[in-house]
Amino acid sequence: MSSKNELRINKEIRVAEARIIDQNGNMIGVLPISKALQMAFEVGLDLVEVSPNANPVVCRITSFSKLKYEEQKKAALNKKKQKVVDTKEIKMSLNIGEGDFTTKIKQASKFLEKGDKVKFNFMFRGREITYSDNAKIIIEKIENSLKEVGKMEEKPKMEGKKLFFTIAPIK
Repeated sequence: MSSKNELRINKEIRVAEARIIDQNGNMIGVLPISKALQMAFEVGLDLVEVSPNANPVVCRITSFSKLKYEEQKKAALNKKKQKVVDTKEIKMSLNIGEGDFTTKIKQASKFLEKGDKVKFNFMFRGREITYSDNAKIIIEKIENSLKEVGKMEEKPKMEGKKLFFTIAPIK
C-alpha cells in the first residue's frame, strides 16, 4: 500500500464502487471497481484514485506517469511564483545628522523598491527617552520621504527603550 500523499492505482484501490471519469474528462458515473479496471485496461491506461475522501471515491482513467508529471510541473510552477518578503532592519538614533538620515532613507527606498519590508528601530540611550517627541518628528520625516515607495504598515510601538515601526512597499 502507498503512503497517504500518493495516489492509489489499479489493484491498490480498495473500494467496491467509485465515480469514474474517462480519459477525455467525461463523467461516466458510479461503477464497480472491477468494471472500471476493465475499461481502463481496454484503452491501455491506468485507473487512478484522484479523490479518496469523496463519497463515493473519484477515480480517473488516465496514464499514471503522465498524471504524476503534470503534478510535479504544477508544484514547480507554484513554487516559482512564490515571492518571499524579507524584512530589512534600519537602526537610527534620535540625534541623527542630515547626511546620515538621507543615506538611511536612500537605503530604505532601495529595499522597498525591491519588494522588501523595512523595520526602523530607534534606540534611546540614557535620558534620550524624555525627548521621545523628537522621535515622532523624525518618524513623520521618514514617512514623508518614503511615501512614494512605501506606506506605514505598523504604527510606532515603544518596547522598553526601543521604538520601532514597519514600512511595507506599495504594490
